[in-house]
Amino acid sequence: QMKVNLITFEEWGQLKSDKIPFMPFITQSDGTIMLETENICKHLATMGGKFVVDSKQEELCKIANSPPMQLADPLYNLPDGGASLGVPPLAKWLEAVTPVLKDLVGKLGDGPFFAGEAPGYGEAFIFHNLDNQFALAKPELTTAIGKEAMAKLEAFYARFAALDGIKEYLAERPKVWGVPGSKANPVRGSKDAGTLTYFAGLKSRGEPTQMIAKYGGVQMKVNLITFEEWGQLKSDKIPFMPF
Repeated sequence: QMKVNLITFEEWGQLKSDKIPFMPFITQSDGTIMLETENICKHLATMGGKFVVDSKQEELCKIANSPPMQLADPLYNLPDGGASLGVPPLAKWLEAVTPVLKDLVGKLGDGPFFAGEAPGYGEAFIFHNLDNQFALAKPELTTAIGKEAMAKLEAFYARFAALDGIKEYLAERPKVWGVPGSKANPVRGSKDAGTLTYFAGLKSRGEPTQMIAKYGGVQMKVNLITFEEWGQLKSDKIPFMPF
């Protein structure tokens, strides 16, 4: 059992300290803080007792948490692709990650998992890598490592996604990722419409606008106001609604 606290960048700025210099971290029942993603992964797998936990999985987890595999995270999630943090451009990253992916295909072998018939805990991190990498540059990666190798990674990805517990997590996790303007969330200037304001409780002109936005996947906040609020808001600049 583990509660999950998802926070904003602003909240992280207030929380970050010498005691908690980075995330993720676990606040344990006795109040102590557990840091380092690889340690947390191994700790949770040991507690769960289902994932294979051994030195090979420890190595796999380290590969997943290190460049170039982990660099898909900033490339996908940050507006500048992580350039301000020293992350190489996509083309350079593709060159660096290609031999690592080929090596992983060799480690996977005939599978079905890297640990054999049962999955190991390091494979959760590899799945995460592939999830971001496929979304970031799957066609380019397929060209780089070859269709046969990509098919093996895709088969592993599908098998891991179908595991009990994993499939439920994937169904429940957020659907929108990344900082606005990133590869993951290219909404600014494209699909971020801003805020629509209309009357609360009226089945009128506000409906078709919201349906069109929803169908097109357009990000739009909706502010429904009372007639009294509209009386205060109405002006030469805003003579009618919706706007």
